[in-house]
Amino acid sequence: MKGNVLVIGSAHLDILADYTDDTKNNIDKIGSIKIALGGSAYNIAINLGLHNYNVSILTILKTGSLSGKLIKDSLEGKGVNTDYISYCDFISESGFVAQRLSGKLESAVSSSTIDQVVLNEGKLKESIKKSSAVVLDCNLSKEQILQIINIAKKYNIPLMVSSVSESKVNRAIYIKTEYSLNYLLFSTNSVEAKKYFEWDTKIDKNEIIDFCNFYKSEFVVVTNGKNGYSIFEHKGNRFDFKAPQVPIIKSELGAGDALLAAICGHYAENNMFNWDNCQDVISRFLKPVLSVEEATVGACEAPKDIIQGIVPNSIFGIPKKMNEKFDVFVLIPFSEPFLFVFEEHIKPTLSKVGLSCGTAMDIYGNSAIIDDIWSSIYNSKVIIADYSGRNPNVFYEIGIAHTLGKETILITQSLTDIPFDLRHLRAIEYKYTPKDMHNFEDKLSKSIKSIFAK
Repeated sequence: MKGNVLVIGSAHLDILADYTDDTKNNIDKIGSIKIALGGSAYNIAINLGLHNYNVSILTILKTGSLSGKLIKDSLEGKGVNTDYISYCDFISESGFVAQRLSGKLESAVSSSTIDQVVLNEGKLKESIKKSSAVVLDCNLSKEQILQIINIAKKYNIPLMVSSVSESKVNRAIYIKTEYSLNYLLFSTNSVEAKKYFEWDTKIDKNEIIDFCNFYKSEFVVVTNGKNGYSIFEHKGNRFDFKAPQVPIIKSELGAGDALLAAICGHYAENNMFNWDNCQDVISRFLKPVLSVEEATVGACEAPKDIIQGIVPNSIFGIPKKMNEKFDVFVLIPFSEPFLFVFEEHIKPTLSKVGLSCGTAMDIYGNSAIIDDIWSSIYNSKVIIADYSGRNPNVFYEIGIAHTLGKETILITQSLTDIPFDLRHLRAIEYKYTPKDMHNFEDKLSKSIKSIFAK
């Protein structure tokens, strides 16, 4: 493995809507829609992983989100270290919706929620200290970027910036620090750069220095689509390179991320820039990206890949959206005293901590009961399951919950009712007496709080 790169930023779903000249002037355009995984941090990390670089990602995913599990699995499948991924309950699903005319981006709407949370200082320090280079994207807030700058400077770790959009580039530019230059390298595109400098004309040494000072960076990379890219150095130098030759360019959407990944990988491996040698690395990274419609080679497509990545091929089909949605779904035998335990002890305990709960008996409709149970298990955040009496239906439903990776709290009146191969899992044992049920409620409350505090 080469280098040791940390990428900080956004990972989310990409929705790519393609249309042609025939309907480009219509409000309701006719075309095709493709869904894949994306986000600048995701794209950069995947590109580095695919080329066998040692890379980690630090990002925030929504707890139990549609895309979260698939993003993590996809990153790990490409060799990316995901130890620094955190999860948050209150953020919304992130995404990027693009309209493309014959593969070229015309407009886009993005929703990135990583800038709404506080990044863990300890996790940032730990991950940055271990890195030979750090890349951040401008989906982060100004406060988060400043936090990262200060930590990187403290440990003398070079910092590179991916300018993800003209709406967010200012987050990384207009930051006041005590340093003359905040970044080793700042990557932007021709449209964004032109707003500040006539970079594509002949500019002298002092103008190049001013250009780099504006971005507070030792190097500035300006990507210009099929026309290649230019590199400006704070010393007053300029290097212009042609785009790699690709027989058919299907999309330029992920080219900027792939180029920055290549540059970062080159630096992490050599601890310096040799732009002629780096050109070869960039070519290796860019050619496969320009040849696919997605922003990253090997990004999972949807709906089929995404659904199958989250939901195994089930005989019950895709889980449906339930009218009765519970935070916690409870698996119990439909008899006494279990129904009483649920109504008088489990339900009130969860209500005290602000959580809703239900059993299969709380679901109303005309579909098969197992279909409702399957969908309720899938849609709930946590499962409580009572092993008491070795009820076969409960055992079957626990198997579904475990297969889906659901947080499951096991309860039982006798530990001997738990099958041998599951006894390594913690379970709350209870006796059906007034005194013991009080202890049961206390243990259940602590368990549920612990899960939701993650």
